[in-house]
Amino acid sequence: MEDVKHEFRNFVQIVRQLLVTLDKHFLESQAVIGKIANRCGQMEDAVDGLNIAESPNLGLMANPTGLEIRNDAGGDGHYGASRKKIINSKTIRYAHPGEDRVCKPGQEVAAVIGGIIPRIARPYLNKDFSGLLIVGKSGKVKMFYLEPFPELIGKHVEQGQVIGIAQDISKKYPDVIPHIHTQILEWNPGSLII
Repeated sequence: MEDVKHEFRNFVQIVRQLLVTLDKHFLESQAVIGKIANRCGQMEDAVDGLNIAESPNLGLMANPTGLEIRNDAGGDGHYGASRKKIINSKTIRYAHPGEDRVCKPGQEVAAVIGGIIPRIARPYLNKDFSGLLIVGKSGKVKMFYLEPFPELIGKHVEQGQVIGIAQDISKKYPDVIPHIHTQILEWNPGSLII
């Protein structure tokens, strides 16, 4: 059974990475990509007890918290999930550009990929919340809503290595479950070949 779960999880991750690539090249298909990504997330959540961080594979992202993808009043945390915001009385719809994994504020957070952490990354102009950038062979990702360990800046980290402590984003957005946001900036499809 564990082999089946593992293979299914690998399949879902490959489909999700394919969606990232398609998204870059076919922005007009955003709604379709969002629906497929949401379905992949639902299927992934159905595979209980499997945590990719326990058995990382080259080219796949680890779960930074070991917990599920969030779903709350702020929206669904799957990649490509439908979002909306109001700017100057106009409703703007967009696809969620990352994945949000539930966290417990103060818990340890693991690197989703291995690579160098060149710098801190800030999700907002103020310094209330922080994150980091990881650049590795498999790609480049930003992770938000964690306090990175300062001694790791400029250093190489392994996938699954503890890199910081989870912050509480519900202090900014009371209707949103605390989570770690991971956003893929670049991905190397060749990293999926094992």
